[in-house]
This record gives sequence, structure tokens and C-alpha cells, in this order.
Amino acid sequence: MTNLSPPFCLAKNHNFIPHFLDDEFIIQFMKGKSGFEDGIMGIDPHLDSKNMCYWIEWTEDDCRKFWFGFIDVLFNQLIKAKEKLQHEIVTYVTSDGFNTICKLIGLDQQTMVNEYYYLNDQLPILHRLKTALIQFEKIWSENKLSQRYRFKHNLPLNGIPNRILKLCKEDQIISPLKQIIRLSTDLYVNERYDEHDKALRYVAQIVGSKVN
Repeated sequence: MTNLSPPFCLAKNHNFIPHFLDDEFIIQFMKGKSGFEDGIMGIDPHLDSKNMCYWIEWTEDDCRKFWFGFIDVLFNQLIKAKEKLQHEIVTYVTSDGFNTICKLIGLDQQTMVNEYYYLNDQLPILHRLKTALIQFEKIWSENKLSQRYRFKHNLPLNGIPNRILKLCKEDQIISPLKQIIRLSTDLYVNERYDEHDKALRYVAQIVGSKVN
């Protein structure tokens, strides 16, 4: 058995998965200073140097650790991200794909967003509000809610979020909308009126309403 090639041996163990090495990895690996890279590549039992792939054992515990680490890195990036990257990450963490990952490791997608971001009071109010607005717009657009809900024009600016909350029965829209209400109220209390008004006008624009 010891004379068999790594792919043949490891393929029999369902925990081992081949990961193909791209050219950039090989180039960087071969730039090492020790001069023993060729020897290492030849003796590592998990390396298939012929097909340029590396076999990694993935136990259930390994998989959970990987995904928990992935989520932690993802939300830490979200906290520090500038607007463009922030929009991309929020779009991903509210996607069906991310929801599948959360379910695989026993987490609730919306709870993750809440606990990592909306409810982190150490983050700037405006930063959290922007993320809530991005998520609200994404859900509203993807579910084509403007075709199902109509709002009168000339509604009071401060009343538009609560009006949406009262009429809209979509469960997934409720959480980001409540965060918008809470965070925009915090801006108002802190006398940041321009930012408060800009956020609520954006909400009205998303749902197709003109406000006073």
C-alpha cells in the first residue's frame, strides 16, 4: 500500500479532498530560499506532484472550524470595509448561498447579521445604517415588492419606515427595516438631521414613494 500514488491511496478515504494548486502558488513555492522545495514536494504524502494537487483531510470538525473561521473573517471585513466592498459583502451574507452555509453549521443567517453587525454598538451608527439600507434595498428589489405594495406620495418623511412596516408582511424585510428605524432615530437624537433625512429619503426612493 505504501507504494501506491497519493491520489489512489487517499481517494479511498472520503474525508480526503484534492485541492488543485494554481500556477501562482507553484511560482511562489519555488521561490523559497532553502533550496529543498523539490525534495519536499517529492516526499509529502499528501501532494500529487504529477497532477499538481494537494490532498487535505476534512473531518466534520475541520469543516465546522473552517466555516466558523470564514464567517468571522467575513464579518470583520464588513466592519472595516469601505462602501463598495461593504455592499458586496452585505449582498453575499444576505444571499441564499450564505444561508446554506449557516444551516450546515447550525446557525441562523439573520441572527448572524444582527449579532455581528446591527447590534454591535461599538460601530458607527451611520456605518450600520448603510448596511441596513443595502440589505433592505436588496430584499425589496429581489422580491419585486414594489409590484405588490404601493405607497402614497407626499407622506411625512419620518412616517415612511413605520408605514412600510405596517403594510409589508414579508418576514425577511422586517429585521433590516427595524434597524433602519432604530438607527435613523439615533441619528435624529444626536442632532444629525441631514444624515437622518437622507437615509429616510433613500428608503422612500427604494419603495417608490415621494415624501414631504
